[in-house]
Amino acid sequence: MMRFWNPIEAYRKASQRAKNEQTRHEAKSKICIGDYTDSNGITYTALMIDGIPVHRITADNITESEIQLTAVRKEYFNKRATTAG
Repeated sequence: MMRFWNPIEAYRKASQRAKNEQTRHEAKSKICIGDYTDSNGITYTALMIDGIPVHRITADNITESEIQLTAVRKEYFNKRATTAG
């Protein structure tokens, strides 16, 4: 049995996949763990959102920081998905 594709539906699905992939890429680049240097010239590792350090990471809180990173990225993705739809 031959199945015919609806070209409009295929385009919409491809467009949605591309939009989701772009949102994931934005979340990974905007919300990350990175190094920052304070006004005294000391470099720290922190959870960064749009280049702003929001949570300093130490050896004691690395697991909690990774959980927080994942949660913030997921929240960003979900909010972008609901506002775009």
